[in-house]
Parts: sequence; C-alpha cells; structure tokens
Amino acid sequence: MIAVDSMRDLAQYTGKYLGHSDWILIDQPLINRFADVTGDHFWVHEDVERASRELPKGKTIAHGLLAFSLIPSMYYQVVSVRQYGLTFSYGANKLRYVAPVHSGDRIRLHVTLLKFDEIEGGLMTTVEYRVEIEGSEKPALVAEMMTVAYD
Repeated sequence: MIAVDSMRDLAQYTGKYLGHSDWILIDQPLINRFADVTGDHFWVHEDVERASRELPKGKTIAHGLLAFSLIPSMYYQVVSVRQYGLTFSYGANKLRYVAPVHSGDRIRLHVTLLKFDEIEGGLMTTVEYRVEIEGSEKPALVAEMMTVAYD
C-alpha cells in the first residue's frame, strides 16, 4: 500500500504502478443487489437457469458498471491519503469493458498514476484503473479517470 499525508504527496509516484487490491468475489447475490439498485434486470445478469443454457460459460454476467463501481473500495486498499481536502471525481478520459465478469469470478484492481497536474487552487491526477479477472488473460475493464483536489 502507498500511504501519503496529502494528495500532493502522490506527485512522486507519477508514471508509476502503485499496486493492486485484494480479490473480491462477484457472486450472484451481489449481482442481484446491484440489479435491484440500478433497475437493470436484464436476464444475462439474473436468470441463472437461462444463463446455464444460453451463455458461453453457463453463468450469469455481472453488470459492467458493477465492476466499475467497486473501483473506489479497491483503490483505498492500494492508496491511503491521510488528509483529504475537497476531492472529487472529475470524470473519465476512457472506459473500456474488455471481458465479462461472470458470477463466481474474483476481480482485483491494478492502479497506475499516469499524470499529476497543478491546476488553479489545487491539482488533478489521472489514474489508470485495470480490473483483473482471476485466471483471465483479458481484464474486465480498463479506465482512465481524473480526480481533482483543492487545497
């Protein structure tokens, strides 16, 4: 884990791989809860019986946004900032869903700090997040996200 006092202390890690999180199990109850929260009840996510007959691995597929939404909790296992000021997500430069996450898969996050920029009154970081699927050559997703922090 990378531990720093403030967001400014991350500058020394620009261009570097920061590490990876622990594995998280993506099981059917989690997929179902996410479907309930988002209202996305498409059969590929929830219909276990139909998935066993019609999907290539015979398992339901987690929502892409489920894996994406777990990035913050996994990120906090990789980077600890002791004193956060006003900090918020600025958005994504890109987000690609590369491979499906199936029920029963485990995922973990890999973090690389791509850029660290001074802006008026604060700073902006650009971070690459790669969500790995255990046993898969392809990641579940790759995202390039920006965070703004003000002093």
